[in-house]
Amino acid sequence: MKIGYSEGMCKGPFDQECVGFIVSELMLYLLPFVTLLDFAHSGKPLARVAYGLVVVMWFSQDGKALLKTVLFELMSIDTRTRVICLAMVWLAVVFWWATCFRTRCCPAWYCLFACLLHVFVCSRLDINQTSTIVSVDGLLDKHECDAIVAAVEEHGRTFNWTNKRHATQLATEDIPLYDITGLDAMALHRTISGRLSSLRDFVGGDLHPQEAYVVRYRGNRQAFTGLMAHKDLGTHTYSIALSEPQDFEGGGVYFPALKDEESDEDYVGTTIRMSRGGLLLHDARLTHQAKEVESGTRYMLVFLNSVRPPSWQLYPSHWANYRGWFATEVLLQKLERCSEAGDGSEKLCEVPNIELPPPVPARSSEGGLETSTGVAGQLPANASCTNLLL
Repeated sequence: MKIGYSEGMCKGPFDQECVGFIVSELMLYLLPFVTLLDFAHSGKPLARVAYGLVVVMWFSQDGKALLKTVLFELMSIDTRTRVICLAMVWLAVVFWWATCFRTRCCPAWYCLFACLLHVFVCSRLDINQTSTIVSVDGLLDKHECDAIVAAVEEHGRTFNWTNKRHATQLATEDIPLYDITGLDAMALHRTISGRLSSLRDFVGGDLHPQEAYVVRYRGNRQAFTGLMAHKDLGTHTYSIALSEPQDFEGGGVYFPALKDEESDEDYVGTTIRMSRGGLLLHDARLTHQAKEVESGTRYMLVFLNSVRPPSWQLYPSHWANYRGWFATEVLLQKLERCSEAGDGSEKLCEVPNIELPPPVPARSSEGGLETSTGVAGQLPANASCTNLLL
């Protein structure tokens, strides 16, 4: 048994979820072209330019992310945020209306309706109801973590740490992984990817880093001691702890939607503190926060990834997955590196006494639903990154 990504979203030719998604997806991508065709014959240059920009944004990842953010925040419990987002939507409607010059029929309304319908349909799919956080103990050993920290500190003394790569409210004290002199970043990435190969089916394909950096949180400072609640770019984020928990006070990754089983309150999130070398993998759109470090120094290796499905059959599930945005249930799956009896090869095994379902029920060959009790797939026996320093 394995944690499984859906083999295919359609359970049959008349499956309501599948049909609803396909219809909304077609509307989402076809209506902008209808809009352009309508205005191509309108003789209004301003309208043509405006709708050209709308279509470009429509198909860009940043444009989609912005629109999804606005729609998501409209459903938040923060009244101030809701008012701001409503104002943004109203300004967008006014802009579209002005570019149409108050024509009898505004195709922009069709596009807006198509997007809202698509978001509504996808939010109701099973694939978006549950988000699973995966923790892997001991993915990197002590020597590997020490080599990374030594290299990044040496680089920082020469070239300084950066804090301007992200927006002010999300600024961190970090160094991009591939800028670190004295560290074979490619070898490190290959090693981590090899040890995570067992999770390929779980994430739905191969993970490709969009950003990778080492971040440093230091206590007893006015800034860069933590990071406010946020969502990431891409599809999946994983971070590796390079410091022992006793090296600092405070810290950890806080998930508001992950219920604290030790608390009697319903709306108390959970803070996860990984030991050195431990990895935490979660959906990029799942809200999380780096808790402030009160004293000491905490180092983290962070990868922001996108996933590429291995076959075209998985693309409908990939497009419909909002990566934790609409999750009503968040689960924690604990794994660890282990040895398989006989050949001594490594793989990721489930920590004893932890039994949690997968984020998406995997369909067996007999048509039934499988339950997940572990992660299948072997890791390269020679995977190592102890010699990271050049």
